[in-house]
Amino acid sequence: FKLDEQGGFTEKYDNGGIGNVSTNKPAKVSLENCTEAGYKCVCLNARSIVNKRNELNIMVEDTDPHIIGITESWANKEISDAELGLPGYVMFRKDRIGRRGGGVILYIKESIQAYEIILEKEADCEEAVWCNIVTGNSTLTVGLVYRSPNISIEDNEKIQTAIKEVSKRDCIIMGDFNHGHIQWESLQST
Repeated sequence: FKLDEQGGFTEKYDNGGIGNVSTNKPAKVSLENCTEAGYKCVCLNARSIVNKRNELNIMVEDTDPHIIGITESWANKEISDAELGLPGYVMFRKDRIGRRGGGVILYIKESIQAYEIILEKEADCEEAVWCNIVTGNSTLTVGLVYRSPNISIEDNEKIQTAIKEVSKRDCIIMGDFNHGHIQWESLQST
């Protein structure tokens, strides 16, 4: 997506249906503090990033995104940060613990001032990572969420709580929610 002068999004990156990018409201980040075109975000469901490194590198080279979200990274403690890192990007990862699959990795360009934030315990999703991006006087929260189709009621409620908490500020929320027909205004689905 690209930010327009009013803080809305004007262009969507066509990722060939591989992933999705969702926003709950327009970001209100001052454009003079961002690149002229705004932030370009890409979100992909990898189903194992380790065996898709070539495709990821080609996509990064072709599109030069500012923010990259990878869901279902399938990373674990046996896979080092060095194996997953991308040149020119800071990596924030949250691996699924105790079983195969899942996990998220958020890459943010090194030229962007970003730091990870931890949400309150009742909003701490097992497979989500949240960062603040600082641009001049503004802060934009970027979140990446993977919602398993087999999610527990408790974890589903944590995701809803996290989205409600983060929605109080300027934010971009990306992810694979495994949920049909989400109505973002009411946070309900049909």
